[in-house]
Amino acid sequence: MHKQSEKNLLPVIKDVGCFFLSCINMIELKYGVKIVSSRINMLWDQCKYIGCIDNDNKILDSAMVMNELLFFLDIKDRFIEIATKNNGVINYYPYVEKYHKEWKNEKKYYIQKILTEYDTTHFRIVDDNENIIFDTLDNLPKVKKVLYTIVYINK
Repeated sequence: MHKQSEKNLLPVIKDVGCFFLSCINMIELKYGVKIVSSRINMLWDQCKYIGCIDNDNKILDSAMVMNELLFFLDIKDRFIEIATKNNGVINYYPYVEKYHKEWKNEKKYYIQKILTEYDTTHFRIVDDNENIIFDTLDNLPKVKKVLYTIVYINK
């Protein structure tokens, strides 16, 4: 599991990489693998190149980040973002409601976005009850507000 303070990470990942590293850590948790820092740095560059990270270093498609890593590891599964969770209520995306209602019964994985005491946003991995499983920061900020939680399944 990786923290933003890890010395061999790119400076940009150390600075704004909480969402990116949460995606990497999700794969490590799910599959019991260890991803080295050099591979994380290469994945960052790859994700920028293919467009799932924009020029402002914002993640545009977090499932794609995870799936790029799965492809590299030769794991045939994929992560799919299916909903957001607000105030404990899961709001499924319209395509799930229309085409994939069975996905509602799948095991779910969560990355939560919070507003910190410093009025900055931060991402971390949480469980069904929104308890922290892993955070990329060494010193956890106080939570001013939970903005939303992204809900994924793994197929």
